[in-house]
Amino acid sequence: MFTDILKKCGRGVLYIFTFPVLLLVLSVYAVIGVIQFFYVGIKSIWYFFTGRNLFGEFPEDVKARAILEGTSVTNINIVNEQPETTPPPANQPYITTPENNDNNGVVVISEEEDKQ
Repeated sequence: MFTDILKKCGRGVLYIFTFPVLLLVLSVYAVIGVIQFFYVGIKSIWYFFTGRNLFGEFPEDVKARAILEGTSVTNINIVNEQPETTPPPANQPYITTPENNDNNGVVVISEEEDKQ
């Protein structure tokens, strides 16, 4: 029973000493946050009216500007290849138009018939 009283008193003393430290840390954190808020706000307004970017230039912006200015840029992922044409699948009938106009000008011929 006496140990329970000492435990409660020990916690109370601990809380009495740590609470002011906790308040001091939170106060400093809040003051730094308010200063940062106003600093970044004023800086962003200044950068907006001077035409600059607050976050700097992204790599995509640098590449786009270099392309627009016509300078050479390395590591641009632009592919200028022509798409490959694929042949028609095998063993499929195909449609052809013969010289004569039988069956409205369209005759269906399979590859086996074409080989004969």
